[in-house]
Amino acid sequence: MSSTKTTGAGETRRLSRHERRHGSKAKPPPEPTVQIPKAVIAVAAALLVLAAILGVKASLQAASNSKPFSMEGFDANGDKTGGRGRQQQTFEPSERDTTEEDAPNGDWLEDPIMANTMGISRCDIERVHHTNMTTKRFSRHYEGVKPVIIEGLIDEKWAARATGRWSRPGLLSTFSDAPVHISSGAGIVHSGGESLQTVTLSEFLSGLRENDGGGESSTSFTFDMEFVGRNHNELKKDFSVPSVFRGFNSYQSMRMQTSWNMLSLGASGAGLPFHSHGETWLGIAYGAKRWAIYPPTASRPYIAENKSGWHPLMGSLEWFKEVGPLIEKTGETPPMECIQAMCNAGDLIYVPANWRHMTLNIGESIGVGGQAVYSGEARLQDGLELLQQRPGDPELLHAIGVGLAHRGISALEYEGEGGKIEMDFSTAMDMIRARQMLPAKQTIDLASESLRQAIADRPGCPETHIILAETLLKGGDGEEAEKVIEEAWKVFSRDALPEGVPDSTLAAVQLNLARFFLQAQNGDKAEAYLRNGTLSLMPEHGDALADLAVAMAMQGKENPAKLEQAVIMIEKAEKNGASGKSFENRRGFVIGRMMDRDKEAEAAAEAGVEEAELTEEL
Repeated sequence: MSSTKTTGAGETRRLSRHERRHGSKAKPPPEPTVQIPKAVIAVAAALLVLAAILGVKASLQAASNSKPFSMEGFDANGDKTGGRGRQQQTFEPSERDTTEEDAPNGDWLEDPIMANTMGISRCDIERVHHTNMTTKRFSRHYEGVKPVIIEGLIDEKWAARATGRWSRPGLLSTFSDAPVHISSGAGIVHSGGESLQTVTLSEFLSGLRENDGGGESSTSFTFDMEFVGRNHNELKKDFSVPSVFRGFNSYQSMRMQTSWNMLSLGASGAGLPFHSHGETWLGIAYGAKRWAIYPPTASRPYIAENKSGWHPLMGSLEWFKEVGPLIEKTGETPPMECIQAMCNAGDLIYVPANWRHMTLNIGESIGVGGQAVYSGEARLQDGLELLQQRPGDPELLHAIGVGLAHRGISALEYEGEGGKIEMDFSTAMDMIRARQMLPAKQTIDLASESLRQAIADRPGCPETHIILAETLLKGGDGEEAEKVIEEAWKVFSRDALPEGVPDSTLAAVQLNLARFFLQAQNGDKAEAYLRNGTLSLMPEHGDALADLAVAMAMQGKENPAKLEQAVIMIEKAEKNGASGKSFENRRGFVIGRMMDRDKEAEAAAEAGVEEAELTEEL
């Protein structure tokens, strides 16, 4: 019997199992049915209803116990918007300045070579998708405890990528002439977060392309705390502070008074060497960053750093190249490492306070974040506690010195010097650890001793030298303070440093050393240090020229010609990009000295007229 049958359309089909057995014309048997008792059906229905009720109740209970990780209900500052939260923003195609198709990766350059040589496959930092992160989970497991990377938040919640304003063409179309503060990464870290110079955004981005992949240079990085929000508030519309970080910028929190939004933008190969500060978060809109992070309880690999010839003024690229491979050989603790946004831009990282970290851009990278200030008192108490686990660690001695200096100088201003309690350094540290107060002058002396110990073990950190000098100056020992700067100048001269330290970083360090003499009201030395330091390396440096104008104005009373030169110099500084509040203060100082001179001249002239009239009368 054939297993196929020809249809009316001339097609053949395979016979069914029933047709093969009973013939093609036989009717198929009816489908079997199962009779279920009505009582069973009723019980099953009741169970389903009960399960649904219990499920709804459990969902409501979970919602009340765990608030979803969300930014709705808060504005760009993290402040509550009221009501049920703001509506989800939508972006029409007409609003976009650029698209991913028009400018892949926002037209920020990728760097396959850097990704190949500096990329890593492992990630030691926990990753959590934002839909799985709740406020309760964050506060219990991560806040102040350990770093975490939150995935998917930027793409799904921020407008930064959707509007195109954070793409390279988008920024240039709106903010081309806007001032931006730039430096090398090492220059920023070793200048207390200060920038080396101010240029327009278009100038900075042009220099960025010249330096991509080259590591540190004067035009390689901006960590600008004024560009977003303070100067260009419209950019805040493109991102929102996540609800779990709202304390960073909320008026309901003390953190608000000591926090800011910052723009992070740099060339491929640029980054910030090891540093620590208050708790921080950073979201990457475009590009990727490699992170190396140490918890507060672990020491840096000083042996590997010394063996490699790496210097603290070198950049993070050199550290990853030279120091990283030696850590395993020296037996020291390696850092936690991960690449933020390597696969998909849009990762957001959180780092607790006092966790030392280093970054390296893989490709051009742009992002925005928030940071809380780490107070001197917090540094002091944390440093004293950790010193028991890391005895003699120069970073801790630096932190303790900073905290003691803040405490001692504040007490000196309000209470005077006070007496002195005879004790050694270790006993004094135990007293302060127990939160006992010492006289102001003695506290300043302890700060100086702690900072000197840090310098002896790690002379390559310029910030420690400068803080020691400022502490001595505020404590009334100006002569010793100047000696500290003079010794530091020898340590941070071009001849004393490795070739790997870029001139831009050295210029930033020497600028801060010279500024000490402005604090000390010593215009002669400030001028000499500026001319022999930063301005010898970068003659058109706007901020250094503004400092030079102040130094000249300080000498104007004894040398009137210097005051005339100061006016010319402040104008030159402005032409070379000096701007912002710092520049306005310097210009105000020069103008003030000019006005004082004019008033004195006018008063002298009036006195001369009166004397002549009196003589004539007599």
